[in-house]
Amino acid sequence: MKVQGSGTVMLIKRQVIEKIGGFENWFMCYFDPEYCVRAIQAGFENWYEPNAVCYHDQPKNDKLWRPRVLSRAYLLGKNRTLFMRKHGNIVIYSLFLPFLLGYYLIDSFRFNILSKWKELVCGSISGYFFPLTKNIYIPLPTIQKSYEHK
Repeated sequence: MKVQGSGTVMLIKRQVIEKIGGFENWFMCYFDPEYCVRAIQAGFENWYEPNAVCYHDQPKNDKLWRPRVLSRAYLLGKNRTLFMRKHGNIVIYSLFLPFLLGYYLIDSFRFNILSKWKELVCGSISGYFFPLTKNIYIPLPTIQKSYEHK
């Protein structure tokens, strides 16, 4: 099934890496959708395989995974804003941001981690001013052929 973007686990063809390079060097959160968007812009397709199995260290209990999301609040806020600056409509995102921050504020009160909400706000603001560079990618290792087919 063809999709807009993917994440968590990706299998990437060598041709994609050779054409668009590695992951952005400033991404931690949002590196996977950012890479998928760049692949689409370069003329590739993203596919979802519903029969693939991936084991992810993510508890099913909402009281465990929601606070875990906020554990990386600063990066989440900064990189979401950077992603929108690079690939989205920053004006619409900016209008939507108070609602998004309100959603996380409720979670922060719910799990008694208000300091993480403050980090999310600081990260979101930082994303507006963080330098947005192009074509600065983490280099991926090259694979050398150890034999040739004859």
